[in-house]
Amino acid sequence: MALNISGINIINADIRDTSDAIRALLTTSLSSYDAATIGNFITITATEYASIANSLAYTTKLGMTDAQMGESGTGWTGYCASVLPSANSSVSAGSYIVACTMRNQNTTVFRPLFNTVHPGSNSNTSFTSISNAPTISSATGQYYLVRKKPPVVTANGFVGHVGGSTGTLASGTTIFSGSGVNNGYYACVVGANPPFTPWTGRNSTQPMVQWLICSTQQW
Repeated sequence: MALNISGINIINADIRDTSDAIRALLTTSLSSYDAATIGNFITITATEYASIANSLAYTTKLGMTDAQMGESGTGWTGYCASVLPSANSSVSAGSYIVACTMRNQNTTVFRPLFNTVHPGSNSNTSFTSISNAPTISSATGQYYLVRKKPPVVTANGFVGHVGGSTGTLASGTTIFSGSGVNNGYYACVVGANPPFTPWTGRNSTQPMVQWLICSTQQW
């Protein structure tokens, strides 16, 4: 591209919008991000996810730690909605759900969920989708997603997700145990669509999932 400013020719100038701090940290997935609808998730690379986690200001990790995400996991059959214990899934009003990584087995769809009531408080509460349900690879592995210009969370609540044959923490590694809101819950359905209810306690093994939560809008 050539520009002419006050008689000065600038040839092949690379002009990039840096007002969106999430976009500025993407490389391989930049075109997919630009094409996405605002508020929706797209798949990204592990390198891009790490860049967002490490460089996007005011961002923290929710759910599993990096070490827990590296553990060996088992899986189950069917589409299941999952919510971690409240300490691992609680999101405050005024924050932003920016990105996610998960360890899955043979999963072809990812659907992020949110509700103001944790299943440990009401097993019949119904979580709803907060964005699109992007298709991801059916091969076993770890997957990374980012949300385009995420909207603000308007009320305190809990984040969850839907996946098929989702990987869980195997016995002998990290154990989550408790009751009520201190436990994780699942609701398996015929398809990947809401409503997701009723909820059942997971009995210590939980989905391997991590969310990036930002407290300040930067896009």
